[in-house]
Amino acid sequence: MKKGLLLLAVFFLHCGGDTALALDPSIATGSLPILKRVFPTSGKTGDVVTLFGSGFSADAGFNIVSIGGVTAGASAYGLVDPSTGGEVESLTVTLPTGLSLGAQTIFVIVFDNTSNTDTAFTVTP
Repeated sequence: MKKGLLLLAVFFLHCGGDTALALDPSIATGSLPILKRVFPTSGKTGDVVTLFGSGFSADAGFNIVSIGGVTAGASAYGLVDPSTGGEVESLTVTLPTGLSLGAQTIFVIVFDNTSNTDTAFTVTP
């Protein structure tokens, strides 16, 4: 009987496991990021822009934002509360130098996964 209780206790302790591994933002989930909206929709080098969507990494550094082919790492990650229309997460990025003026495509790369590329952003002088 004692052996059965000991095994049961070990089982329950093991089931709790290390949740840090399950929540580790450096592990790719395989799900594609989806970019729903950018706010504001235009800006110049040095401006801060927020991207809304889903499938981002909880570690801001693992989210790379591409604007007209120029990339920048996200500086912050957050959850949208309340989430609406597929906007579950947000990323903040500072617009990098080297951007071409005018309408540009903006998207997010998380590990090897690229979001949709149908979102436009206008770079202003």
